Amino acid sequence: MASRLFRERNIRILVGITAGGVFLYNAVPVAFPGHTIGRIYRSYAGGKEGPLSAKCREDFEEVCADLGIKNINKYHPFPSFGTAVHKAGLSWLPNGVYLGIPDTFTMRSAEEVIAQMTLASHAVDWQTEDGKALAHSVVMSKNARKFCIAKELCEMKASQVLMPTIVAPAFIAASYAGGQVMKFAVPMLLPGLTSFSVALIGFTAYCMISGWVYTMVENNADKTVAKLSPDYAKGGVEFYEKTLRKHQNLRRIMGKKGEKMYSYYGNENQGALNFRPALTDRLRTVGEIKQQSQESS
Repeated sequence: MASRLFRERNIRILVGITAGGVFLYNAVPVAFPGHTIGRIYRSYAGGKEGPLSAKCREDFEEVCADLGIKNINKYHPFPSFGTAVHKAGLSWLPNGVYLGIPDTFTMRSAEEVIAQMTLASHAVDWQTEDGKALAHSVVMSKNARKFCIAKELCEMKASQVLMPTIVAPAFIAASYAGGQVMKFAVPMLLPGLTSFSVALIGFTAYCMISGWVYTMVENNADKTVAKLSPDYAKGGVEFYEKTLRKHQNLRRIMGKKGEKMYSYYGNENQGALNFRPALTDRLRTVGEIKQQSQESS
C-alpha cells in the first residue's frame, strides 16, 4: 500500500514537471522573442550581427502602414538566414514581436542567389536545370515579399498563437486525471494500458484542436492580406507558387531526404497528427481572391 502511494505521488510529480516544462518551452519564445529566435535565426556577417537592409525595412514599414499598425515600436524586424520568415512574440506583451526577414529577400536576381546562397545540409550544383530553377524560385518581387511579411504579422496579431502555451499543459493534466478516473471506472483493464489509452486520446485531441486553430489563423491571415489590394493578392499567388516550386526543386536536388521533406507538388510532408493547411490549399485560397479582384475591377 505504501509503495503504491509512493508510486502515485511520483507519477503526480512527473506529470507536474512535464506540464510545467511544456508550458515553459512554449512560453519562453513568446515572452522573450529577442533572446530566442532573435539570436537563433539572426544572420551574421564577419561574426557580427548583420543589419536589416534598407529595402527590407522599407517593405516592413509599408506593410505596417497598410495593416494599420500604429505601435510599430513593438515590432522588431531583423535579418535572418535561410529563405523562411521566423517570428515569435505578441504585440501586447512587453517585449513585442520579433520578425526574422530572410536574407534572400534582398536578392533581386537568380545570379545573386547563386553567388550568395548555400544550403547547409546539401551541396547545390547551380549550373544544373534544378539548380537554376531553385535560384529563380527564391527571388521574390516586392508584392510577394510584402504579402509574406503581412501574413506573418497578421498571424502574430491573433491571440490563438498562445494556444500551445496554455492548452498543451492543460491536456497533460487532463489526460492524467482521465487516466485516474478510468482506473476506477474500468478496473478490469491493466492500469498501464488504461493510462496509455487516455494519454493517446488526449494527445490526438490536442493535435486536432491545435491544427484546427492554426488552420483558422493562417487562412484568416491569407484572406485578410490578399483582400488589402490587388497587388497583395497578386503577390500572394506569386509567393505560394514560388514556394511550391522551391520545394519541388529541393525535393529533386536533395534526393531521398528531399522526398521525405516535400511532396511531389511541393507541399511540406506533415506527420499523421499534423493538421495544418497545405501550401497548395493556401495558394488556391489566395488565387480565388485574386480572380475576384480582377473580375470586380
